[in-house]
Amino acid sequence: MTSRVFVAFLIGLVLPASLLVVPEAFAQSEIDKLKNEIADRGDRLKEIEAEIAKYEIELLEVGAEKSTLQSAINRLETERKKVNAEISKTEALISSTDLEINKIILEVSQTEQDIEQTEAAIASIIRSKYQTEDQTLVEVLLQHNRLSEFWNEVDSYRSINNSMAAKVATLDQLQNMLEERRTDSEGKRSQLASLKDQYSEQNEVLVTSKAEQA
Repeated sequence: MTSRVFVAFLIGLVLPASLLVVPEAFAQSEIDKLKNEIADRGDRLKEIEAEIAKYEIELLEVGAEKSTLQSAINRLETERKKVNAEISKTEALISSTDLEINKIILEVSQTEQDIEQTEAAIASIIRSKYQTEDQTLVEVLLQHNRLSEFWNEVDSYRSINNSMAAKVATLDQLQNMLEERRTDSEGKRSQLASLKDQYSEQNEVLVTSKAEQA
């Protein structure tokens, strides 16, 4: 392989599109699928929030009515419906958070593959460098017709090496950011699970109170 072809090969390794094309394409497809599912959960949440708003209005209306046994029963029933809607909302949020966590896991995996492939390319450059250093400067120079070609190749090598090192640093930052998002999402899910338990207990109290009123 000539030096110029070798340089072109290394440049190709730097391009993201060449890094594990098939696995990345599959991972990206799964990520896009999760994004769509998250968007669907968002639409469902809007519907549930509209239901909750409707029950809040009904509670205000019931509260304005004359205090009777029937109005008390109606108020308890509306509160129960509102709490059930809150439970549905919490479940939708938990489901959406689970999808977000899965998406982040895929993104982390994809980033790790990017890092591994780029580091492998850097190792290839380093091996090439050591092979070159086994030759004398005169032997290296004699491989080029002109001195300018030699220096152009040296500059190309440095540029590629710096570019790939910068890419690894960027990918490391992305990986750290994704891990932080995953930790935050897992914490959010734990809080939502506790909130769901609270709403479930509240619903049981309301069901009992309604039975006693009846």
